Parts: sequence; structure tokens; C-alpha cells
Amino acid sequence: MGIDPTGGVEVVDSDATTLVSTADKVIRVGGERPFLVDLEPHSYHDSDLVRTLWLRQVALDHRHNLPVLTVLILLHRRANSPDLSGSYTRELPDGRLTNRYDYRVV
Repeated sequence: MGIDPTGGVEVVDSDATTLVSTADKVIRVGGERPFLVDLEPHSYHDSDLVRTLWLRQVALDHRHNLPVLTVLILLHRRANSPDLSGSYTRELPDGRLTNRYDYRVV
């Protein structure tokens, strides 16, 4: 998955389930610059999936004050879509970038 930890790895409570529907557990990668890994298995097509994953990532970031790598794991061909590019951006009408969300697709 390209995580490449520089320190210990442990599973921790996400503590974000009260805000949004998200995984009960995430992986905390330790080291000088710790971060979380949110593994998101998915088996069906969902046109709003990337926005949902983005919301979960923001909730985890806010709760743990750590960067979050989301790894979308496609369990079936029907879950795949050209929209699952690994990057999601939001822009204002004048083209200014307001948000950018990057994730991995496996």
C-alpha cells in the first residue's frame, strides 16, 4: 500500500464514529512524523464515495491532529469508476482551490 513506516505501527480507536460513519479502528504509524492510515474496503459503485471518504479523513485529522492516508480497497470490479482517480479537489467559481484531498486506490 506504499505506507513505508519509519516507526512502530499500531491499531488505535478512530474516535470519529460519533461525528460521521467511519471505521472503528485505524492504523497509527509512529516515528518522527506519525500519521494515520484509514483502510476503506468497498464492493459496490457509489457516486458520492470520494466525498464521504474526504469527510471521514477530515474527521480523523481533527480528532487525532495527525495527517491521514486513506486507502480505498476495491473489492469488486463494479466498485471501480473513472472518478476514483486518487485525488479530489473543490474550487470556487473563480477557480481558486478551496480543498484538495488525496487518497490511494488499491
